[in-house]
Amino acid sequence: MAFKISQVKRRFWCHVRSHQTGHWRAVLLLLSPLLLVIAGAIALTSPGSVLFAHDRYGLDGRRFRILKFRTMRVLEAGDQQGLRQATRNDPRLTPIGGFLRRWSLDELPQLVNVLRGDMSLVGPAPMRWITTSNTAA
Repeated sequence: MAFKISQVKRRFWCHVRSHQTGHWRAVLLLLSPLLLVIAGAIALTSPGSVLFAHDRYGLDGRRFRILKFRTMRVLEAGDQQGLRQATRNDPRLTPIGGFLRRWSLDELPQLVNVLRGDMSLVGPAPMRWITTSNTAA
């Protein structure tokens, strides 16, 4: 039986996806106590949501919401014009935010995105979704 390239790619990615899902579901379960401790620390040290979600482009330009632990004070909406990128000693960091960023613990909720199929742990990082006021409605 002859396979087309697209069929081979589809089978390969289905295999990769099932492999990632099974392993990362177990990892997420094992990390759940740590995730709860981090969420509690964020909730106790600063007002606002524990998670931060913003839009990214995934495979084939598909838009999805990426999850992270919130490490900065809630001051501005993520889609406003003129937002500043975070810096090393940014005054907007929460008391625990610097620690989470230093050890990349703020990225752990992205395992949920992996399980949803929004992104993969291997490959390029999803591109940021940028809105502009020049876009025609």
